[in-house]
Amino acid sequence: MPPVDHFPSTHATWIDAQLTIIDGADGAPAGMTAHRALARYLMERYREPLRAYVVGSALRELGEPDELVSGFFAHLLGTPDSLMRWRTSGLQLRRWLMHPNNPATSAGIQRDRRRLRRKLTVWRVALF
Repeated sequence: MPPVDHFPSTHATWIDAQLTIIDGADGAPAGMTAHRALARYLMERYREPLRAYVVGSALRELGEPDELVSGFFAHLLGTPDSLMRWRTSGLQLRRWLMHPNNPATSAGIQRDRRRLRRKLTVWRVALF
């Protein structure tokens, strides 16, 4: 049986258009509106696929899948900077979202690893 592809296709042209509006807006309302629309679209489109990715990988040991995905989105979509980097990366968005050099991925994973280490230390002290 072939593997299931949980990641949907993306409307790269629309995403690129939103990034163009954001890039040229310099904080104007049109840029903020485009950023909100883009963030909402990406969260709706990728929440479940990213959750499936977390559940099916070692990341599931770092915390609740929904919390990890929400933290990832908060870091990724807080400002348009990360998506501007995706735009210049040449990668498909789905690949870039999971890429270890993606600042949102690496920062989120590092933060979650630190939390897990702290929890493990507390558990060890409590048990012994």
